[in-house]
Amino acid sequence: MDDEPLLLPSALWHGVREEDLLHAYAMPVAVLTQPDGMVMFLGPGRTGTDLIEVGVIEWFGMTAIAHGMRPARDKYLRAGGLG
Repeated sequence: MDDEPLLLPSALWHGVREEDLLHAYAMPVAVLTQPDGMVMFLGPGRTGTDLIEVGVIEWFGMTAIAHGMRPARDKYLRAGGLG
């Protein structure tokens, strides 16, 4: 995956700031591949107070962040061995 992903508008729907999404993507504590091909990165936001889920896809040959949610949901925390 590229170092600097494209940020899709859908990544901001849940109110997570761009800076926090990029930080969580760059500093994952768990990475989970879903059956639909989306890869979920679980990582801290800039403050480190909670984990954010960041959904990453390949979009027209580019790495793109398509989803972001704070805090990360229990199902992803458990799957990543964090909950």
